[in-house]
Amino acid sequence: MSTSLNTRFESLTGVVFEQVYLTDEMISHMVSWCLNLERLKMRQCYGMKDVKICSPRLKSLELWEFRCDEGSVEICAPKFVEFDDVFL
Repeated sequence: MSTSLNTRFESLTGVVFEQVYLTDEMISHMVSWCLNLERLKMRQCYGMKDVKICSPRLKSLELWEFRCDEGSVEICAPKFVEFDDVFL
């Protein structure tokens, strides 16, 4: 994803990534472009190191076989109520 891309997905409320390579920057930009994102699922994704997910509307996050290459995950979401994780 290019940082110069200025696309907004205002009506998108849920996103599922499965078996894809994602960088920290990709996740950060995607979340900031999805202004009404409430549900985010990342299943068997890799490539991230220090993930920061900041979303004013995010309520649910699922990380399944999530690989963060010995880094960290930071979640900033005031409406956050549900977290599901399976680390193998």
